[in-house]
Amino acid sequence: MHLPRVINASREIFDYIAGFHNRLRRHSALGYLSPMEFERQFANHP
Repeated sequence: MHLPRVINASREIFDYIAGFHNRLRRHSALGYLSPMEFERQFANHP
């Protein structure tokens, strides 16, 4: 096993989940809107 490859893969997966997936995934606490959509609606109706 090549440890640097495993560490790099782990970072890439974390970056995807934290930076992309969670920004687009719908959240029940936000009325089933994605965080990006919730922020957009909030900004347009303060």
